[in-house]
Amino acid sequence: MKLQIYENDLGSYLKSIKNSTPLTPEREAYLSQRIREGGDLGARNELVGANLRFVISVAKSYQYCGLSLSELISEGNYGLFEAAKRFDERRGFKFITYAVWWVRQAILKALFDQSDVRKPMSLMNDIRKVEREISRFEQNCGRFPSLDEIAERTGISYSRTFNVVNDKKDVSLDAPPRGYGEDSSLYEKLEDCKSISPESELQTSEQDEEINYLLDCLDDREKEVVMRYYGLSGYNPMTLEQIGAVFKLTRERIRQLKERAQGKMLVAAKEREISLQDILVEG
Repeated sequence: MKLQIYENDLGSYLKSIKNSTPLTPEREAYLSQRIREGGDLGARNELVGANLRFVISVAKSYQYCGLSLSELISEGNYGLFEAAKRFDERRGFKFITYAVWWVRQAILKALFDQSDVRKPMSLMNDIRKVEREISRFEQNCGRFPSLDEIAERTGISYSRTFNVVNDKKDVSLDAPPRGYGEDSSLYEKLEDCKSISPESELQTSEQDEEINYLLDCLDDREKEVVMRYYGLSGYNPMTLEQIGAVFKLTRERIRQLKERAQGKMLVAAKEREISLQDILVEG
């Protein structure tokens, strides 16, 4: 299967996949099982091929960030291919729900690599966690958090938190990338591009996708308890007692359901290297 797309081939490539047919859930599960159990390359190619149009829609949302559309599509295709190797259909959710993270991760990594930034992805993740927690803390507490508070809330060690907070100005995310004016930073451009919704049904933020991915591993009641307790999916945060009143269950039973759900979500989070602490914040 051709994953690398060159600029002069882009038009013919787009035409070639324009009429690709989506897989039925049964066919998707069958192909995924073949891949998981025996690494069937033909099954992997069919699963990837049926979802190539999705990669294009994601790639378009990152245009004008430093790579051509053909380069973005190529990187997204490699991410899709990697997702097909790792997907487990027994978890009960759609392949594309799982694959979207791998597609975006591959594209973002390529955007960072092509810039003047040469920092490890782990550092980039730390920066994003710290910035998100600082913003959240300031909104809730009306002040800037201490290093101890940031480290505790992000799960990042004190020394790494210190380096992120004190050296953040030296990270080239704040430097103008090639091709942009001096008043623009790569971080701002990536955030601008990420805010453009891709042409697909999965038009959600990265964190929303992570939340949906984790919620998919729960049964309906567990999902409702988690959403109500943490204030997800439009709910206001509720106490265990309040949730118990909704379901006509005791506070202890709701607590058990919540803890069982968190255990399932923790397993799923580790598979995708998602920080559960970042997502599940008590109201």
